[in-house]
Amino acid sequence: MSDTRSAIKDNASITLLANILFEEGDLKRAYNYIRYAMEDANFYNAKLRNVQISEIQPIIDRTYNLRNERQKQQLRLFLGISVLLFLFSMLTLWIIYKQKRKLQKAHAKVQGYNDQLEQLNQDLKDVNHRLKHLNSSLAEANHVKEEYIGLFLSICSTYIDKMEDMRKMVNREITKGRVAELLSYTKSGSFIDNELKEFYNNFDNTFLHIYPNFVKEFNNLLQPQERIELKPGEMLNTELRIFALIRLGIPDSSKIAGLLRYSVNTIYNYRAKIKNKSMVQRDDFEKLIMEINAPNVEETKDSL
Repeated sequence: MSDTRSAIKDNASITLLANILFEEGDLKRAYNYIRYAMEDANFYNAKLRNVQISEIQPIIDRTYNLRNERQKQQLRLFLGISVLLFLFSMLTLWIIYKQKRKLQKAHAKVQGYNDQLEQLNQDLKDVNHRLKHLNSSLAEANHVKEEYIGLFLSICSTYIDKMEDMRKMVNREITKGRVAELLSYTKSGSFIDNELKEFYNNFDNTFLHIYPNFVKEFNNLLQPQERIELKPGEMLNTELRIFALIRLGIPDSSKIAGLLRYSVNTIYNYRAKIKNKSMVQRDDFEKLIMEINAPNVEETKDSL
């Protein structure tokens, strides 16, 4: 500090300071100070100072260079490690990218499978719905069959009794010689009219027992001012009987005409007249008639 204040260049203190810093391990400052001291000695051409500095400078230079070389080696090592880490990072990113692509493809496949499964579930629901509808139709068909088998057996039994009564009556009249009365009886249409009336009554009772809401739901398909109003004591009229037979699965007008004892043209006219009064499309009217269900069949369908 005194040499610096006095602006003395030929100083020995900085050489001693360089040596002290070298011993303390401060190589950089020791290296700088010893070179500064050598420059001062060369400036004054002080040979003694050169000799003194030459004793310590090579040691400091060698140690400093060794440290620099070691730092360079460490730097190269760190650089190599950094390069390896960079390459490892790039490799990791590439692997992650590949895995991500695989996951995306797998997710797409899973999504495709989910879509297929959802479609299969929907198809299964549709099949179940059709099966339920088929079961309902079968249950209704069985119910109708049971009712009409009972009616058929009852009518057959009744007509056997009537034939027996007629046989006895004819036998009795012939025995008494009343042939003219028998001929007059067979010419009268009252017998057929009474039987037809009884047939209609049996049909109406049986049908409404199966489809008690038929008249109401049938009228719901007609325009309000065109709905059918039955007379007192009347269960069905001709129009209702025609569509009742259609509901039972007999759409052929000729068969309906044979059952109800009307002409085919009369049946065609009745059907066309009713369709003209409907609130729905003509082509859909009979389809909607077929959708009128029996209440007990609906209960059977719910229990399924």
